Amino acid sequence: RPRWHLRAEPPTRHAVTPDDERLLRAIADQSDAYWNARDSAALGAMFADDAQLRMASREPVVSRTAITGYFRDSFARVEPAMRHVTRITRLQELAPGVVIADGEVSLERVTADGKRETVRRFLNHTVLVKTDGSWRFKALRVHPQPAI
Repeated sequence: RPRWHLRAEPPTRHAVTPDDERLLRAIADQSDAYWNARDSAALGAMFADDAQLRMASREPVVSRTAITGYFRDSFARVEPAMRHVTRITRLQELAPGVVIADGEVSLERVTADGKRETVRRFLNHTVLVKTDGSWRFKALRVHPQPAI
């Protein structure tokens, strides 16, 4: 009778450098700014050529071109007062030049008196890759959360 011996290796820990953390958080802020400006071309340019975007259980949107089109079509249906706000909750380098960012996103409506009310909330998990010194979104998974 064969005997199997499995040996667990300690997990490899890669730390996100402080410079990369600042840059990755700035990228999240920039993506919010493009979303809020309804600039599908600029937002799409933040994705890798072969990126995937998956919203909940829908079929994935694959390629920078398709993702840009997805945002263009989506923005046509978004009311002008809606704002996209991302809060990164965790960054982990999976390998050199590969980071996963966990975050919370809220869609907020700016009311007539200038206040903001949360309309929708999402959890997201984003894999970013660094190519030629630039970070790009490689895979983005978005999970709707119950209304507040």
